[in-house]
Amino acid sequence: MIEELCRKIKDKRKEAGYSIEEVVKQTKLHPSVIRGIESCNLEGITPIYIKGFIKIYASFLGVEINDELEEIKKKVGSRVKKKEKRQPGQNPAFKFFKFVFKKLAQIPPRVRKNIVAIAVVLIVLWLGFLGIRFSFRKVLTFFRNRPKAEKQKTATAQEKPKKSAQTDIAKPAVGQLDQITASLTVKKDCYIKAISDGKIIFDGVLEKGEVETWKADKELEFTISDGSAVYLEVDGESIPKLSSIHKPIKSLVINSSGITVNK
Repeated sequence: MIEELCRKIKDKRKEAGYSIEEVVKQTKLHPSVIRGIESCNLEGITPIYIKGFIKIYASFLGVEINDELEEIKKKVGSRVKKKEKRQPGQNPAFKFFKFVFKKLAQIPPRVRKNIVAIAVVLIVLWLGFLGIRFSFRKVLTFFRNRPKAEKQKTATAQEKPKKSAQTDIAKPAVGQLDQITASLTVKKDCYIKAISDGKIIFDGVLEKGEVETWKADKELEFTISDGSAVYLEVDGESIPKLSSIHKPIKSLVINSSGITVNK
């Protein structure tokens, strides 16, 4: 059924007279994703996004999807399980430990006992060293940040009270404007879903270097596949990095109360 759906999508594109480049511009999908769907070669597409990409492409061409979604879901699930499942004999770590235990078994019991005792002592010393190092860093960081905190506290006491500048990440004065404006700059290919005042205004992939701006009267909400791949500006004000590692952002909400992130 999936093969039939892929063929139907390809035939529909050709019938409509769209080139691959035109589809890329309209759907924001990567060319390799479009070619993979049309040839039913889904192995090169990240499993978690296959279903969404096919829905975007089919919706753009007006192709209906019914029972095919369940088949896609089963196929994606089997791919993920197959990837996670590894035979013990093929695991390099398993082979290494098997080799070590085999060699240890050939050593005389008295010598083997001494080797194990020395290894345990070394591990305990190493863990102790790591613990002392961690504690030292914590103490050093505390004393470094203490003068800054005291200066900020004194300066705040002398100034008039101001509204909080942060809610989770930041709280720009979005409530003072007629509209909320958010701009996303993409460092690498990234899936984005944008909702403006409850209405989906974008659902697709932005390529590296692209900049998109969206507006809303009351609230903007985003779903981002990689928080480390985007820079965010709200009403012209830069927002701190959403994530320093490759991690999806389930919900990024911007409204008059500020910015709330659910990772």
